Amino acid sequence: EMWNFGSYKGLSSLHLVTSVMGIESPKESEVTGENMHESWYDNKKTAIINYCEKDVSSLIKIIKKVKSL
Repeated sequence: EMWNFGSYKGLSSLHLVTSVMGIESPKESEVTGENMHESWYDNKKTAIINYCEKDVSSLIKIIKKVKSL
């Protein structure tokens, strides 16, 4: 419930949670969830890897910050 920010549709986005927690958003890159398939077919594998690694890194930062509360 604390991650819904008043929404009833389900979980919040990683971008929203990182922004609220003062963590740099991983969602400001060339690859996004919306153009992932295009990036794959355009052979932008390195960009996809970077996109996924930024998500994981941000999630680790969130967990560390929550555990320190």
